[in-house]
Amino acid sequence: MPVLSTTPPDKSSSLFPPSPPATDQRPVKSTDADDSDRLLPVELQEHKALSETTLNPPPFAQFTVGRKEYRTLKQNIMRVFKRFDYEPRRNCLTIRMPSPTHSYAVSLFQQEVLTELNNVLTNYTDETKSIAKKIISVQDCRIYLKETGDNYGPIKREPDIQFQYSDTTYPSVIGEVSYSQDGKDLKRLAQDYILYSDGDVKLVIGLDFNYRAEPSTVSLWRPEFTEIEGGLELGISEEVKQLVGFITLRSLYYRANQC
Repeated sequence: MPVLSTTPPDKSSSLFPPSPPATDQRPVKSTDADDSDRLLPVELQEHKALSETTLNPPPFAQFTVGRKEYRTLKQNIMRVFKRFDYEPRRNCLTIRMPSPTHSYAVSLFQQEVLTELNNVLTNYTDETKSIAKKIISVQDCRIYLKETGDNYGPIKREPDIQFQYSDTTYPSVIGEVSYSQDGKDLKRLAQDYILYSDGDVKLVIGLDFNYRAEPSTVSLWRPEFTEIEGGLELGISEEVKQLVGFITLRSLYYRANQC
């Protein structure tokens, strides 16, 4: 068994670099700093600057970026912006900048789903439990929707919440959180997730929070197959419900800022 030495190391030990000589001069900043944002189009530079100077930047801002330009800028965009979507067919780049309120809502959303999964693991049949055990929560992970039926390339998305079986290409459940004025089109997102995964995304949950007295809503979208001549046609079904209780944007903002 090895014995740990309690003898202090010699002061001349090479474990640490020697202290720099005393000087009155300030260290000079490296000129090799990342300048990725300066290589982006002006409107993206302005959006980056806005996000650094305001407490509430647009959470879901869209820009027109052509496919060729996107391929050139992709690495710089990834370095500058943490989360973004890209739709090559529409030449649409969407920068996601969730606010503390948004992140708090997503956290509550995810916690509710995990609570329900734990309930399944406790109270349901062994067969159901074995299925639930295979579901994992995935965050900050990109999805490439490849079943677009065109030559433009896959759609890149970064959903708020994903729950996925460990051996599948697409998440089975996706969640998106929206405010009534943030510009996020929940229904169109749900259509993309379901149709362009060829129905492998089984459920999209959209939470839409309103600002004042208007009811907030939860929408559920699922694949729906219709028999046609020669096979089945994939569509989506939609169910919208009102949320009750504290769930308004104002109450979420209050709770988020109390944490």
